[in-house]
Amino acid sequence: MIRVLHWVSVMDRGGQETFIMNIYRNIDRDKVQFDFLCSLNKKGDYDDEIKSLGGNIFYLDIKRKGGKFSKYYFELKETSKLLSKIADKYDIIHLHNYHAFSSYLEVKACKKAGFKNIILHSHNSCAPRIKLHKLFRPLLARQKITRFACSQEAGKWLHDNRSFEVIYNGIDTSQFYYDKENRLKLREELGLINNFVIGMVGRFNYQKNHMFALEVFSECVKINHQARLVLVGKGELEQGIIKKVEELSLQDKVIFLGVRNDVNKLMSAFDTLLMPSLFEGLGVVLIEAQYSYLPVIVSDNIPDETYISDLLKPINLNSDKKIWANTILQLKHINREKITISDNNFNINFVASELYNKYKNLVEATNLK
Repeated sequence: MIRVLHWVSVMDRGGQETFIMNIYRNIDRDKVQFDFLCSLNKKGDYDDEIKSLGGNIFYLDIKRKGGKFSKYYFELKETSKLLSKIADKYDIIHLHNYHAFSSYLEVKACKKAGFKNIILHSHNSCAPRIKLHKLFRPLLARQKITRFACSQEAGKWLHDNRSFEVIYNGIDTSQFYYDKENRLKLREELGLINNFVIGMVGRFNYQKNHMFALEVFSECVKINHQARLVLVGKGELEQGIIKKVEELSLQDKVIFLGVRNDVNKLMSAFDTLLMPSLFEGLGVVLIEAQYSYLPVIVSDNIPDETYISDLLKPINLNSDKKIWANTILQLKHINREKITISDNNFNINFVASELYNKYKNLVEATNLK
């Protein structure tokens, strides 16, 4: 059996974490077993399910000491100590990151701990502290590791001029097909039977651009008083978003649902999805929406791989918010029962099988050395 240790921050319901869980549920667990190393010492949304599938979870609890840079050296040293105690149990450590600085530290810690196979998987195409990212990207490029990315843009962002392989963020496509019964049931539960429902699914953080979305929605309400915005997710900007809703006097028109485990059903309940992200590595929720035959209004900086149908309608973030609003409301009459998608690259069974083969080939190549 191949044992893989996935290094993440916390296993909450984010894009990359959901991708890993989709793989974990569908990969042959008689041949591959996943464990998880979490940088944050807190329980994640998926922790209970991970344990039910036979996975172990390790939490790093390292408090940084020292000055501006010495604290990172201390963290690297202490992390290596912890990893060295478990490195011989794993064939592969699979890192999920998108910032060159933290990725470099993680790779060095893994090498020092004795891991034979290190995969660095890029999940985004932008990051904070860009100067630091660009400074460490050439250093990261010199490391002898295996490189994955969720899209071409995400790969180029982190891996610089080194070659990498794109691993699509697979989903169980059958779970997202439009279902009229789910639509009617959820809209009744939410009190939205006669409303035009705009959904937004994603973490409440800078990247997802919720403040912009609220201003667009405010313009929608001026045109259609029956418009409602449903926000799914949580995050560090939640209180600021709530305050913005109050400033725009939208309290009775915006619904906060928090973290949900039925996003596939909610997609059927929505009339459209709004996603004005500042940047995306891929945007798995966009793939999910398209398989639900749900029209989506997106910013025009979404990776090309995301466009698997004509359902995505890109608009420049510099465009007037009234243009965004009018485009959203024009989608009201799309017949979702007459839309088909032929792209199969995101089918979870295909992606899980592909990833297993890559794990297998990597381990076999190492054993031959």
